[in-house]
Amino acid sequence: MRKAWFGMILLLAACGSGELSAETEWEEGYGELPDAIESKFTHEEDILACLHDNGWTHGENFDEAADPGKRTGTWFLHDGGGTFGYGWPHGIMPSGTEYEAVLFEHGEGEADVDRKLQLTVVDYSSCEAGETVVQERTGIGSFDQKKTFFSGEIPGPDGMLYLSELSVLHPDTGEAEDTRSGFLLTAPNEIGAALSYENDAIKLENTGPVPLVTGSAYTVEKRVNETWRTVPTEQAFTDEAIAIGIGESVEETVELPELAAGEYRLVKQVHPDGFSGEYTLAIPFEVKQP
Repeated sequence: MRKAWFGMILLLAACGSGELSAETEWEEGYGELPDAIESKFTHEEDILACLHDNGWTHGENFDEAADPGKRTGTWFLHDGGGTFGYGWPHGIMPSGTEYEAVLFEHGEGEADVDRKLQLTVVDYSSCEAGETVVQERTGIGSFDQKKTFFSGEIPGPDGMLYLSELSVLHPDTGEAEDTRSGFLLTAPNEIGAALSYENDAIKLENTGPVPLVTGSAYTVEKRVNETWRTVPTEQAFTDEAIAIGIGESVEETVELPELAAGEYRLVKQVHPDGFSGEYTLAIPFEVKQP
């Protein structure tokens, strides 16, 4: 599990336990919610094993090259070196998605580069280089600010793992002088997630097929006259992004305020990494009279 900390503190509205009689005035909650979302799509076991064995289950590390030594900083911006910025197809996206491979001029004026640019996409589903499914090469030459060199569609079907590389080649030898490598996983824009609550801890599980992102925050809701309403609390949460890789889970301790008897639930949001959309899950629990 990786966490990106931003340091902002989110404070929820405070309310003392003596004000619980005003439950009907609490803010209305989310309505009916599931405790799990099931995706019918599953990756092949060998691809999942490859992802987990190499730590590629998070979308944020899909641009880590299989061979980091190929990234020299001679041409692509890296560690203060390089000549131009870049963009190339990698990450997690559905097959058939349109892509572009572009270069951005980093300095002032027009770039003029006597080199060739090559885009290569290789089937990596067996966790080693296999069939080359895309290979294009063209001269870089001169361009101003930004130029698209290659475009196309991500090869299919969904459920494939590719190694995608953008390389600058020597004009005479054809050898790569600098390369940006990244992994490309084809998957539909779906999520699989399950929320559970046990032993004062809430657990969010990613059942695939894409990485998920959540935060530390959760809310407590109570069913009041058949309507879910948000329980005011004095809790504070750090505004952190928590990545949940495919097949991984995250747990966090839940600190509940003093609650009157009734039907409650914990509510949590989750986002698919690399895709748009937000999903809300809820896990119910009951507080009984002592």
